[in-house]
Amino acid sequence: DVCSSALADMQAVVAAGTDFVMVPKIESAEQVLQVAEAIESARQKCGSTATVKALAIIETPLGIENAYAIASASKTLHGILLGAEDFTASMGAQRTAEGAEIAYARSRLLTACKAAGVLAIDTPFPFVSDLEGLEKDAAFAVQLGFDGKAVISPHHVHRVNRAFVPAPEKINWARRVMAAARLAEAEGKGAVSLDGMMIDLPIIKRAERILLLADV
Repeated sequence: DVCSSALADMQAVVAAGTDFVMVPKIESAEQVLQVAEAIESARQKCGSTATVKALAIIETPLGIENAYAIASASKTLHGILLGAEDFTASMGAQRTAEGAEIAYARSRLLTACKAAGVLAIDTPFPFVSDLEGLEKDAAFAVQLGFDGKAVISPHHVHRVNRAFVPAPEKINWARRVMAAARLAEAEGKGAVSLDGMMIDLPIIKRAERILLLADV
């Protein structure tokens, strides 16, 4: 039982007021429930009122195939991170900067997280010195819809942060979309266009996400 063997560690983590517990090698919903129970047990034992969330790392073929069951198993789970190094090793695949070998895993995990309403965190870029490759990989993660990206080097942090912060022109576009939508609602219009584009609910949601990422 992964939780009973780590119960002392979990109690120390919870007592310290940690926000998140990251758990590797998650392959099933049952394991998520065990982690949630361990967190709650630790909270009760130390009398903590803090809310501690779990982050699961999926890094095996079985975990990928069970991605939605894992993502929807417990409200304690806040997000899932793809562990591509162990995943590709278990698949007998070669890890590349382009990432074709993890395309399915990324898509499966991302779709499961979106369906369950938890954060989808992309895998770290493993080639530490390839900063240009990192920037391309981070931009691709943003394009796919990931909520964040893990890093393995302090030199990667600001580049990943920069990739996930929308460019000024996108922020300006999102603000204009929201203004047009508010004006249409105030005037009782069922539809409105901006720059020749129909502003409907999916466009509004896209604008809302941009402003959320920009924190404006």
